[in-house]
Amino acid sequence: MRILHLNAGRLTWLVAGAGAAVLSFTACSDEFSGCGADKDCGAAAGAAGSAGASGSAGAAGSAGTGGSSGVGGSAGVGGSGAGTGGAAGESGAAGADGGTPCDTTQSPTSESCLIDDAYGIFVAPSGDDAGDGTMSNPVKTITKALTLAKTDAKFVIACDGSYDERLNITEGAQLYGGFKCPGGTGAWTRETSGKATVAPAMRGVALNINATSKTAPVSIDNFEFDAQDGVDPGESSIAAFVNTPSTVALTNVKLVAGKGVNGADGTVTDLMFPAQTDLNGNAASGDTGGGGKVCTCADGATSKGGKGGDGGAVNATGGGAGSPALAGGA
Repeated sequence: MRILHLNAGRLTWLVAGAGAAVLSFTACSDEFSGCGADKDCGAAAGAAGSAGASGSAGAAGSAGTGGSSGVGGSAGVGGSGAGTGGAAGESGAAGADGGTPCDTTQSPTSESCLIDDAYGIFVAPSGDDAGDGTMSNPVKTITKALTLAKTDAKFVIACDGSYDERLNITEGAQLYGGFKCPGGTGAWTRETSGKATVAPAMRGVALNINATSKTAPVSIDNFEFDAQDGVDPGESSIAAFVNTPSTVALTNVKLVAGKGVNGADGTVTDLMFPAQTDLNGNAASGDTGGGGKVCTCADGATSKGGKGGDGGAVNATGGGAGSPALAGGA
């Protein structure tokens, strides 16, 4: 766009656009004056650069640490004049809280974060002893779980099913029942009313703790141990037998013994008592007491009567002791 403006003494020409230039003329004169003619024009002022774009927000920081602020946009480019710099980007949002670490001095029944492959060996009736004892690949028997737990210095978590085995613990161990079994919803979550049940089909002691070390404590939580009834005469039914110098803690544990069996009836063996004449001692000879006498019983056992005492006014003696010593004999 061009605008002409005439004054009495000067002609002004204004050019508007990206830049502005001013030219001067002297009216009614042969002299032409202008910066172009005088060659003293200064550099035209460039238009102000447009504002740079705002910087993007900084990335979120790692756990517990705030993100760094975003970088401001670069200055816009215009004429030779410098553009205004872009506004600084907003600071990144603070990182999420890293959380509280697991308290490994607690049990998985009270500290849910311990229900994890990093801390436990898992066992379920539907498992396989060829498995590695993880939550997704549990073993089948508690006996196998105890072996893996010893190797990896972990505890055993058993879901609330029935285990057909007799448990023999010879070293320190930690066993926890009361968890939902895999195959349903909420597997390996706590069941306050549940128990893992050890119910061997074989007769004998269901739980035998025979750890020999004083520094090998045994802890069992939320289990039930059921023993089979006795069968043979005199056979007992024992749910648990503990013989160890170490500390044993049974928490929420139920012990169920079956029925014992009466002992076998006694038998009567008739004894043919010897005739009285066979039991009489040997006769004396003068002042000399009769010699001892041996009697043989029907079952082959023997008894012996003591020698009779000697008589006489000077050398009289008492009789000797018989044997066995059932009624005062030797």
